[in-house]
Amino acid sequence: MEDLHVRFSRKSLTAILTAAGLAVAGTLAASQTVQAAPAPVTPPAITTNKLAKPAILPGSRDAKPMAAKGATKLVPVNPKTGAPLVQAGNNSSVDFSTKYDYCYGALTYPSVRNLTGATQYYEVVFYNGSQTRTFYSYLSAYSYGYPAFYGTYGSWSAYLYVWNGTSYAYDEYLSGNNTCSLSWSVTKSAYTGYLYFTIKNNGTAYAYSEVNELAPYPAYGTYTGDHWYYPAAGGGSASQYVYVGTGLKYGVVVNPAAGSLYYPSFYTGTL
Repeated sequence: MEDLHVRFSRKSLTAILTAAGLAVAGTLAASQTVQAAPAPVTPPAITTNKLAKPAILPGSRDAKPMAAKGATKLVPVNPKTGAPLVQAGNNSSVDFSTKYDYCYGALTYPSVRNLTGATQYYEVVFYNGSQTRTFYSYLSAYSYGYPAFYGTYGSWSAYLYVWNGTSYAYDEYLSGNNTCSLSWSVTKSAYTGYLYFTIKNNGTAYAYSEVNELAPYPAYGTYTGDHWYYPAAGGGSASQYVYVGTGLKYGVVVNPAAGSLYYPSFYTGTL
């Protein structure tokens, strides 16, 4: 017959091993829970320094040109500065209003305003570099006009003449600068599945910037986003986390200033 002490020892050993096994299993489970992969983190929304979207969209208000109604009494111009050598004509009927410079089409609007209740006829003589352009049109009562000058690069000056019944007489002078200068980048971010896009407007013109993201790329992939930004002239910037997923080839297309001299940039890779 087996000794009672032996039986007790075997039972005790079995209990101890069972308890130890449970403890080990519990420890492993706890360890696995601690070491589990973290849940995906959503990055912050777009970050901006300064954005500026113009009140008038480029190309949306182009004034309709017309034939000249008669001769123009041109004012003498300073050959170095482009400024007129006479004082403003002080015509109270028509004035220059807000000026708009765009990267889009290198377009400049030296807009004009009719302050009266009668139709007014005007002329704008526009200087940019070695080019001189002339634009004739009219303004209905209390309206605004947007003579459009595409292909404007750098400093420009504009002269407003108003029809007085016999000729176009000088009224006002306006100057500005249309410089489209942008810098941008697309880099890997610290957030899983995301790239980091940033753009800065170093110029003097309004800029329309577009970012398209695709994953997988090329073609037939899942379209994951289209973003538009308007970084303000003089250093305004915008940044965005761009989602492209993981394990698939992505494609990001940056159109830095639609309709400008800039060409789209393409970024591809795999996260």
